[in-house]
Amino acid sequence: MKHTIGTQMVSRPSIVVAAAFAVWLGGTDTALGQTFPIQVDATSLSTPTLHLSGVGTIAPQVVQSFSLVPGAYTFQYLAGVGGVDQPSIDFLVTADGLVDYDINLEGIMQGAGTASLIVNGAAVQLDTSPLSAGSVALGGIGFIVPQSVSLNLLPGPHLIQYLAVGGVNQPFVNYTVTTDGLFDYDINLEGIMQGAGTSSVTVDGATIRIAAASSGDATFQLGGVGSLASGDCQSVQLLPGNHRLSNLAVNLVFTVTLTATLDYDMSLDSTIVGRGTDTMQFLDTGGIPDPCDRDSDGDGLLDSVETNTGIFVNDSDTGTDPNNDDTDGDGLLDGTEVDVAEGSGCPDPLDPDSDGDNLLDGFEVTLGSDPCQVDTEADGIPDDIDPFPTDPGGTQDFIETAPRDLCLAVEGFDLSLFDAPNNNARKGRRNALCNKLTAAANAAANDDLQDAIEQLTSLRAKIDGNPQPKDWMGASPERDALHQEIDELIELLGLL
Repeated sequence: MKHTIGTQMVSRPSIVVAAAFAVWLGGTDTALGQTFPIQVDATSLSTPTLHLSGVGTIAPQVVQSFSLVPGAYTFQYLAGVGGVDQPSIDFLVTADGLVDYDINLEGIMQGAGTASLIVNGAAVQLDTSPLSAGSVALGGIGFIVPQSVSLNLLPGPHLIQYLAVGGVNQPFVNYTVTTDGLFDYDINLEGIMQGAGTSSVTVDGATIRIAAASSGDATFQLGGVGSLASGDCQSVQLLPGNHRLSNLAVNLVFTVTLTATLDYDMSLDSTIVGRGTDTMQFLDTGGIPDPCDRDSDGDGLLDSVETNTGIFVNDSDTGTDPNNDDTDGDGLLDGTEVDVAEGSGCPDPLDPDSDGDNLLDGFEVTLGSDPCQVDTEADGIPDDIDPFPTDPGGTQDFIETAPRDLCLAVEGFDLSLFDAPNNNARKGRRNALCNKLTAAANAAANDDLQDAIEQLTSLRAKIDGNPQPKDWMGASPERDALHQEIDELIELLGLL
């Protein structure tokens, strides 16, 4: 499956007539057809050689003239592009000795209706600089050092390939240049390549980490790439396909898949680990402990300390999941919790509420309270109840102002929310609720906390949903919210 960026083919009417005439002439039968001088300028093309049907191999570096009979002709890259069909474009020499071609190729070629054909190709940008390779082969073009290059290519299939890699098929990727001058490639290559649907493609390859070790030779050769030091964990960007890693003591072949993971023959399981991952590591690490140790989940902890046991022992045995950056789901990265704890075990990366105050550790950090203290400012009120858990004096102000704020809210309630025979009675009950809230606020301001609790408890009995005594408000979201606020105020006052 490819990215769908193709264009609809539209032919000039003159091509149909010229093609029929070419058939009548028998293609290139000079005995029946007159030849015409056709000038060809393919100097813009990024290729050392080009094949012109009926003529042979031509050097596109110079403008040339050819005597051509009317008929169909093809420009094509030479063979040797890795088994894929060579890119090509077709044109006609008409019975009048003029050039014609598919209208969709205008720009790729110029000169329709004249005796002079310019072959521009598609102007594209190809960046192979991320690849780990001494050089790569561009099908039909030649070898280049991985870099970003501007190219003029014939439309059609193209290939990027490593040089020989020691008896295995060279890794490669295929792509297509459309007649619109855009890149396309198999959608499974997305990530290995970037830029489908544009005129600029970057070939990133797959990021593979290799920690090769050997008791003999100190270096390894990675086919198409070069030398790797024994024992070091090295990151390389490789094309998908088969690769060979070898030295005097080791000779193995592994495959880089389209999903940027490794595969290899089961016979190598006694030598290396890493199948299905992006990291190959020799079981014998040459005395270097876990040279490719890494932080898979990006939480600031190396995989080797995230033992996934569910039990925190110390900073070197955290018990956390190496594939989950927030094992306990509290909103803090595992590494952050371990760093903040500094060996104390709190905050605990395996406990979402390290201090047991019913607030997630991550929420407390955002709030500014201490995830390791039930009562951050030590005012006797737990953080989950304290409206100002980081301000010791804030709670006293709150218990004076909160009832008054609730009174203002009650005054705004629609009379239909109150259960009474008529609107006058409903208004009286609304006012009575507000009066009790005001009385509670006044009591709190006078430090008579017990009276404040009694006022609020009396009010709560009027809106608690119990049949006795009969509620002053019918069931509604407003009643439930008011009841909850009163409950919290009573609880808070009881702690002061």
